[in-house]
Amino acid sequence: MRAGQMRDRVRVYRKVAGTGSVGQPTTSLELVRPAWADVRMLGGLETVRADAQVSVARGSARLRYCTDITEGMVVEYAGAKYKVTAQLPNRADGYVDLTLESIK
Repeated sequence: MRAGQMRDRVRVYRKVAGTGSVGQPTTSLELVRPAWADVRMLGGLETVRADAQVSVARGSARLRYCTDITEGMVVEYAGAKYKVTAQLPNRADGYVDLTLESIK
């Protein structure tokens, strides 16, 4: 993968469980790493769930090969957050593809 194709700046987060000031469970995001990526978003998908229309954006991000990104983590790109739904490594070519789905 040539460096020029990695033109999008993303930030990868992991979800961290904790407790609030009165003991209630909370979830926060902890930065794992910033990275350069090749992000490609697919068209929006309109679906009907429970009689309400929900817009779901899907796409993928190709990063340099790494092993610290897993399903369920969060990728921030262009001010929006996306859940990592799958991690598809290609160690021989030196990259990993992440499939992304928008978070509402």
